[in-house]
Amino acid sequence: MSFKAQQHLLSIVRDSDILGDRAGVLRLDLNERPSAFPAEVMDDILSGVTSEDLTAYPDYTPIYTMLGRHLNLPQSHMAIGAGSDGIIRRAFQVAVEPKSRVVRTEPTYRMYDIWARAFGAEQSCVPYDSALRLDLDRLLGAIGDGTRLVAIANPDQPTGAVKDIHALRAVAEAAQKAGALFLIDEAYYPFCEVSGLSLIAEFDNVLVTRTFSKVYGLAGLRVGYACAQPHIIQALQTVRGPGEISAISARIACYMLAHPEIAEGFREGAESGRAALIDCCGRHGMSAPECAGNFQLLKMPEGIPPGDLVDFLKQRAIHIRAGFATPGMTEFIRVTLDSPIVLQPLFDGIGDFFATRAAT
Repeated sequence: MSFKAQQHLLSIVRDSDILGDRAGVLRLDLNERPSAFPAEVMDDILSGVTSEDLTAYPDYTPIYTMLGRHLNLPQSHMAIGAGSDGIIRRAFQVAVEPKSRVVRTEPTYRMYDIWARAFGAEQSCVPYDSALRLDLDRLLGAIGDGTRLVAIANPDQPTGAVKDIHALRAVAEAAQKAGALFLIDEAYYPFCEVSGLSLIAEFDNVLVTRTFSKVYGLAGLRVGYACAQPHIIQALQTVRGPGEISAISARIACYMLAHPEIAEGFREGAESGRAALIDCCGRHGMSAPECAGNFQLLKMPEGIPPGDLVDFLKQRAIHIRAGFATPGMTEFIRVTLDSPIVLQPLFDGIGDFFATRAAT
């Protein structure tokens, strides 16, 4: 008899992890850092890598020590993992049971849906309206008996919508009453300065996850961490893999924590890029909702399919995102941010796209 995977897994469709199209391509579709680190930063990083980083199993004492100083938290309140994705998978694993309920927004980070289905949970999905606003009362009403996990990305993705601290506290209270874990995914912090980190002192069910992939620009190293009260951290650690992040990844994450000016400089450049992008697109009739993240949503003018711009820019080796199926988002593109200098080829491409349309 041949092996067959569990039946409920067969309906889960995943994108390929073979990305391709890197050399000579401006990737503004992946929400990673598009630009290279300065040569002097790379030289400084690589000069600290030792043979032991390759030959020995990693010791995480340095990264826990530096994270503790950075967050003003003891080690008992923190866990590191393979990106925030690795922590999120563990959160679902320790909280979700077959037929239990996961409450989340829609649209949101796709891995919530995948992990909920993989672990056999039912889902209550609270949609954003056509103006990309979330009905908080509807979300709170979805939390009840059988709810084991509430997942909110703040800011959300791809909408860029932000929930303020009062909304986060209300969700934490509702989840606590239901006996549910409240996952606050802060992958885009500090592009969004609203944080639920203070709530872990108030509530025994709040888990905050962050990553080094966005503002720190280390998407290729897969380093993330979680903050929560010790009993949640202990549960997460029971299902961790051995050495989930490499010694080199941990070392470079420590380097970034020791040099905060690198991340802050990138954030400032990306915000300048956001302003320049909005100005460029506004001149061509495109509108931009508020977004908090290393990306910006832009609405195409009426009658112009987003895919037309995507295809035009691909001919210039510039990749952006479109094709959102959610009502209210079908006319949007999404652009990963960097400094205005890095984004200049995009600005030129957008200008040429509209000039070409006007000439035909």
